[in-house]
Amino acid sequence: MKKIILGAILMASTLSLHAQDERVLLTVDGEPSTVSEFLYIYNKNQHEAQVTRQSLDEYLDMFVNFKLKVAAAHEAGLDTLASFKQELEGYRRQATPRYMTDTVALENLIAQTHQNMLNDRSIRHIAIRCPYSASDSAVAAARGKIELARERVTTGIAKISGKGKNRKITHTPEDFANVALEVSDDPSVTDNAGLVGWVTPFRFVYTFEKAAFATPVGQVSEVFRTPFGFHILKVEAEQPHKEVNASHIMKLTSLLKTTDEKSRRTNDSIIQAAKLKIDSIYELAKAGENFGALAMAKSDDRGSAQRGGSLGWFGRNQMVREFEDVAFSMHQEGEISKPFRTNYGWHIMQFNGERGTGTLEETHDDIKARIMKSEHRLEVEKAFEDKLKQEYGFTENIAALSDFYAAAQGCNTLSDSAFVARIADLKEYMFTIDDVKYYQNDFTEYLSRNNKSQYGSMSAALDEKYEYFKANMLRETENRHLESKYPELRNLVKEYHDGIMLFDISLKEVWDKAGQDTAGLKRYFEEHKADYVWSAPRYKGWVIKAANPVALKAAKTIIKNFPADSVAKIVAQRINTDTVTYVRCERGLWEKGQNAAVDKLGFKDKKVELPQDSVFKYTVCVGKKLKGAEEYTDEQGKVTAAYQDYLEKQWLAKLHEKYPVVINKEVLESLRQELE
Repeated sequence: MKKIILGAILMASTLSLHAQDERVLLTVDGEPSTVSEFLYIYNKNQHEAQVTRQSLDEYLDMFVNFKLKVAAAHEAGLDTLASFKQELEGYRRQATPRYMTDTVALENLIAQTHQNMLNDRSIRHIAIRCPYSASDSAVAAARGKIELARERVTTGIAKISGKGKNRKITHTPEDFANVALEVSDDPSVTDNAGLVGWVTPFRFVYTFEKAAFATPVGQVSEVFRTPFGFHILKVEAEQPHKEVNASHIMKLTSLLKTTDEKSRRTNDSIIQAAKLKIDSIYELAKAGENFGALAMAKSDDRGSAQRGGSLGWFGRNQMVREFEDVAFSMHQEGEISKPFRTNYGWHIMQFNGERGTGTLEETHDDIKARIMKSEHRLEVEKAFEDKLKQEYGFTENIAALSDFYAAAQGCNTLSDSAFVARIADLKEYMFTIDDVKYYQNDFTEYLSRNNKSQYGSMSAALDEKYEYFKANMLRETENRHLESKYPELRNLVKEYHDGIMLFDISLKEVWDKAGQDTAGLKRYFEEHKADYVWSAPRYKGWVIKAANPVALKAAKTIIKNFPADSVAKIVAQRINTDTVTYVRCERGLWEKGQNAAVDKLGFKDKKVELPQDSVFKYTVCVGKKLKGAEEYTDEQGKVTAAYQDYLEKQWLAKLHEKYPVVINKEVLESLRQELE
């Protein structure tokens, strides 16, 4: 119920042009409400297309009542409760992410990614293994290897020839593929000489992708690092991005892995048998049989067979090389390839179409969603943090970090007791954000709560944590300023605050009270009994169905002599058993047409025929016809709702007496004129 009410109060709508109008429209118990706050809530709850003087004045009365209830909730201390604070913070947390980003940087990255998607790049790379967990010495050694490899393929290693005046120093760059074969730690290098293939956005880690598209064609990148290690890459070619839509039929070749002569002959037989099968299917397809039906009936790739062999859209480097070569060599829709072989088996393929990259407008939302789910978003986060540094006058004493490096000597982890002891008394200034200074002991405290790192190098781990610490402090600073920077957020959070208060105080003063005040409900019903007269009579009582006359008589006796709420229990104890049910009693208040037994026996409608029941052969009704409710429980929902309205009116009358309401008539009249 609470979520429904808050949802109704807080439903989304366009903000008024007066969103930043800070004129005080009214005060309730001395608490001011501005024009912007009033119009913000008014616009969310106003369904009329045209604002009128009457609608504005009517809503002003509702707004005053709303604020009176909030004042009562505030006096009751509801906003000091831990549960209230937690709930409010939860709502605020949901509302703030859209403000905690750099939208310009995001749009720039979307545009750049789209630009990269227009062309695929053929990449060859050299990788030197060096996981983040590597030690400082291992990192230094790996970096030395990759830098030497880069020198060999760019400027070349210096070679000295001749002596004296004939002495010459020459630099001859080496072939990238040869160097890759010699030094790369990529497990596949012996098969591909470092050739990665065609690269498109979102298919590799972002640092790799970024280097691939930032490096000019024919050039070698700078050294960069991924979780695998250090890399350099060479952009060998570029071509327009293309995707193919194709279907295929495959006959699987499950080959033996042993290499003896017998196994070789067996494998040859398997390959030949699969070839004969695919050839026959190919002839059927060429003769005009439906390719999809053939795939469903005959393909060993059961996943795609269920879709008529469809593989959907795919780009370069998404399929094995032999498959890709065939797919991208076809251009005529409906064309069927000749049989070809991959490591999986024999295939034939049907070409269904091709496409390039859509426009930025067409792909914008998809690119944005993929950015926010990938490493790419870190680029936007970094841009946001850089913007905050500018906005909040960030200054830094970078030398203060050297004390932590010194303390880390001889230690292996940030939780090392020796390291923790050495940094315990560090108190030098580290950086300033928004005129607030942060010291080494602040960083130490942060490290105590965040001492796990992916890096094995202590210096790298400290660098990582220091960057996170600065980013967190920048974001906390921005978070504290959001309401002052964004009036629409301030109004929304205020609305959340007051909406929760309204719900909680109404629950206490009206809703729960009405539901629990049995005496008050009875009294209210008796005073307003005439409001609960029905347009047609209803039957109130019992429908008894029994297996025999004895059980029927016993049930009628129980209903006559015991309270209605106890009947079911007593019937179960005295008449029915755990295994046999002799009688069923149903209590209710029925309109004509709702129950056949009541219609025939209660309303005496002779036209109604009761269905035959082989078990419960005896049916009677015990009760009476009523023109209107005789007690409040006969219309409990309506009576409770009316009693709630009654209590709320009484409560509001007391609130109007208790809390002074002052409306700035000059501002109100000005607002009326501006909106008309």
